[in-house]
Amino acid sequence: MRAILMKKKLVVTFVFTFFLSLTIFGTVFADSINYTGIESASRTDSYNYGPTVMIDGATTKMWWCAHNPNHHSAWDGDSIWYSSKTTDGGTWSTAQMVMEVSASGWDSLDICDPSVVKGAFAYNGHTYAYAMYYSAADAAVGPSNTQIGVAFSDNGTTWVKYAANPIITYAYFVTGGYGVGMQTAYNSNLSGSNITLAYFDATGSSAQPSFVVTSTDGINFNIGGRQTLPAPVAGVSIGDIAYSPTEGIWY
Repeated sequence: MRAILMKKKLVVTFVFTFFLSLTIFGTVFADSINYTGIESASRTDSYNYGPTVMIDGATTKMWWCAHNPNHHSAWDGDSIWYSSKTTDGGTWSTAQMVMEVSASGWDSLDICDPSVVKGAFAYNGHTYAYAMYYSAADAAVGPSNTQIGVAFSDNGTTWVKYAANPIITYAYFVTGGYGVGMQTAYNSNLSGSNITLAYFDATGSSAQPSFVVTSTDGINFNIGGRQTLPAPVAGVSIGDIAYSPTEGIWY
């Protein structure tokens, strides 16, 4: 979330240069990529950060967090934006806002930190091709006590929020505390929804605040059986996860 600076933000306007993970038909590879040609998502005093990138067939797709131009406060209105290009070249499409805050409730102040995976996600009588895990805050509470929710899509641009969100909440309420968020997802079954989700929990353990949970439907996670995820670098709360099937190793 924007108001609580728990992690370093990647601020980008016309050039994206950062380490990220590419999802190619469900397999994630770490890479360093220079993205050019994407204009600032909203206003000149705005920001863009927290990208999730997927190589989906012949198309490279990217979702990220940026300010909602319909909001005017510097501390509210984070929203999810999208752009795409052909994988073998071409230019990025005009950035478009694809998800914004709700009128009220747990995600009415900010939504950000998208992590998108492809698969088959059954919800409300329909099977969707994409799931987005995102963190959000409640306008009634303020820019703190973040929680995690999920939304589903057929095309990656029109999203349906899960009605019973949030799916992961903080262990206990802390006034001014971050809560849970900065999640990253991996789906091991493109014809299903075997999700591994790593996330940061400021109300968990001060020594090891990152955790891993799993789900077989993309919605219900084994929170009670969550495993601690050691921080690879001091001061870093969470990072993207990837799995190498040939090595049997998580990265």
